[in-house]
Amino acid sequence: MIYAKPLPADILCAAATATTATLVTVPANRWYTADVSVSVSNGSALIAASPAVTWTPNDATAGPSTTTVLARATADSIASAPQQNSILTGILVFGGGLGGVLSFALNSATNASVTINGFLL
Repeated sequence: MIYAKPLPADILCAAATATTATLVTVPANRWYTADVSVSVSNGSALIAASPAVTWTPNDATAGPSTTTVLARATADSIASAPQQNSILTGILVFGGGLGGVLSFALNSATNASVTINGFLL
């Protein structure tokens, strides 16, 4: 339970569509909590698409302390028919001594998008 509201500058939101992008930079010694939505539409190629949001810490004191996929939506093309999928999940990371970055990667998706809405603690 959170007993204090975040400062306006601590509310960090980002979105990306059909691109690989850096979403949010978490400063050192700060927590970041957010809701993440990932949507994917895979074209007619018989390829598994799995766009994902990944946490990359700048040192081992962060949490998670290693590069970790925090949210992923997967869609396979079946018999040349496009497929869609979406997920919504909550995340929590700690910046550790040097901070870290949340990023988005398409991972073979024809079309994908991500929205992240959260705040620093």
